[in-house]
Amino acid sequence: MDRARRRVSIDLPPVMLDADCRNWAEVEREHILAAMARNAGEREVTARELGISRKTLYNKLKAYVRQRLSP
Repeated sequence: MDRARRRVSIDLPPVMLDADCRNWAEVEREHILAAMARNAGEREVTARELGISRKTLYNKLKAYVRQRLSP
């Protein structure tokens, strides 16, 4: 996440996690989906902005869809 934060030109609030807060997977998901929204759904641009491979981004997005569809 630090690598992605350095690549993004906007200032993101620091992520503070404690026992009552969200887990890292949720934080990562929110950052990825926010980047997708900023880039109008352009996966190539989003992957480059986040500093991850396009394949990694595709896999994470596919997992989010599976999670949403599972009971």
